Amino acid sequence: MAFHKFIVISICKYKKLNIIKQQGNTNNLKKVVMFKHIFNIKILIIQFSLLPFSIQQRN
Repeated sequence: MAFHKFIVISICKYKKLNIIKQQGNTNNLKKVVMFKHIFNIKILIIQFSLLPFSIQQRN
């Protein structure tokens, strides 16, 4: 449950940063690029941590 909440919060932050990016502020743009990088890593971690569950369900 807390995991789902974390994903939702991350998506909200991601959307906020996309709005900042559209405003064309170069300083914020660097932050957006950094955040996207961190966001992608978080998704990978989530996918890997959920992997054992999906394997267990198949058996």
